[in-house]
Amino acid sequence: MLIVATLVATAWLAVPSPRPQSQSQSQAESEARESAGFEPRTLIRTSDYEIGPDDILRISVLDHDNLSLSVLVQSDGGFIFPLVGRIQAQDLTPRQLEARLAEALAQGLIRDPQVTVTIEEFRSKTVLVMGEVTHPGPYPLSGSMRIVDVLAAAGMHSGAAQEVIIIRPRMPGGGPVPDVTSHTDAAIEEPDAHILKVDIHAIQGGDLDQNIRLQPGDKIFVPPAPKYYALGEVRSPGAYTITPGMTIREAITVAGGFTEDASQGRTRVIRALGGEKKEIKIDLDALVREGDTIVVKGSFF
Repeated sequence: MLIVATLVATAWLAVPSPRPQSQSQSQAESEARESAGFEPRTLIRTSDYEIGPDDILRISVLDHDNLSLSVLVQSDGGFIFPLVGRIQAQDLTPRQLEARLAEALAQGLIRDPQVTVTIEEFRSKTVLVMGEVTHPGPYPLSGSMRIVDVLAAAGMHSGAAQEVIIIRPRMPGGGPVPDVTSHTDAAIEEPDAHILKVDIHAIQGGDLDQNIRLQPGDKIFVPPAPKYYALGEVRSPGAYTITPGMTIREAITVAGGFTEDASQGRTRVIRALGGEKKEIKIDLDALVREGDTIVVKGSFF
């Protein structure tokens, strides 16, 4: 079951596309992605959500408006409900709580009670998604939700990196979590949280070990994909996304290829070296680095 669910969900993760697009191309590809299932969808099954302290519930009893109300789950996992007194809701799903309330109300109080429980506010078990997604924000953590499930629901941008960061507090509810929006090594060394890196490309390739099961309080950061720039004698100058293992030659191909006036032997890269930007001659089969500016110069004749 896990393999099937993972394969379905990974089909909904956006795959970065480095090619520049016209408005009509973008619209056509957007429609194609939607029909293929790439648009963000609500995958979070709240029926599997396990209720906890601070959650706000909406409880309705059919034909008994005086018993339809919102309740706050207390720190001990319970709440007071009319006619039946204290009800324990900790770790129950909404369906399980419906059955418990119906059983209590049926004890000589209401004949065949029809109870409905919904979650008005998810507070006890949530994860937070930030960064390059269509729908950032908190998501209820239900069942055995994994990283692919929440990313598919949030909708990864086409310009998102293939490595996603999960920030997991060392102690539940304890201490601040690091700011990893800069994606720096300093943030990775933050002692107040575990930093887990997830290779989305590996998951799409079938590595299910990368599809980490989420925990309450996890913060998921989707950084932007690394970029390079192609200038000079290329057909489509501009900024592009670096894909794993991309060479200078492949980067130029993505930028439309060499023009008729290009001198392939005069290809240069402007790269940060030792804190300074330097123009260097480079082999076309060398790997592209983040922030590289590839400059293809024209021939003399």
